[in-house]
Amino acid sequence: MMKRFLLSVIVSCFAITLYGQTGNTTLGTAAGDNLSTGDYDTFIGDSAGTNNSSGSNNTFVGEQAGYSNTSSSDNTFIGQDAGRSNTTGADNTYLGKLAGSQSTATDNTFLGCEAGENNTSGSDNTFVGEEAGQFNTTGRDNTFLGEDAGYNNTDGDDNTFVGSTAGRTNTTGLPQYLYRQRSGLRQYRRPPQHQCRGLGRG
Repeated sequence: MMKRFLLSVIVSCFAITLYGQTGNTTLGTAAGDNLSTGDYDTFIGDSAGTNNSSGSNNTFVGEQAGYSNTSSSDNTFIGQDAGRSNTTGADNTYLGKLAGSQSTATDNTFLGCEAGENNTSGSDNTFVGEEAGQFNTTGRDNTFLGEDAGYNNTDGDDNTFVGSTAGRTNTTGLPQYLYRQRSGLRQYRRPPQHQCRGLGRG
């Protein structure tokens, strides 16, 4: 009888090792509810990472952070609804309430409340500041630094806006540099290829 019991325990442990996940942490109602093969995920908050099944190395902290993520990996979403709609986009960092909440793209960094909130497929963007790039949808390779920087940009690409409200009214403009100083707004068109030019130079 004892041998049979020990055998069943060994078989059970083997099954857990074979089919279980490795290094996952979940805390909160429905957090990580659908995890099947994903490893090294951390989901903290009600409904955080609820639909993640095979995505690995993700960190979702906050109510519904990363809620729709299914198979993408290497994402960090911190804040209520941060990265909520992301399904397969990888290598993203969203920090702040609603940061990147509609985005399904890859290689974005959105830091600040509502930063990149309406981004959908725009990739390789860096938005830092409250509401920076809030209405960007498909624009890519943009850098918006400052509160409301690039606020209304939708599909403009390759722009750099630095300072509070810099480039706020730009929507689909040509690649440009905007640098807001106390003395006013300085604007540059993109320099010729292979030419370096500092933001603060005339």
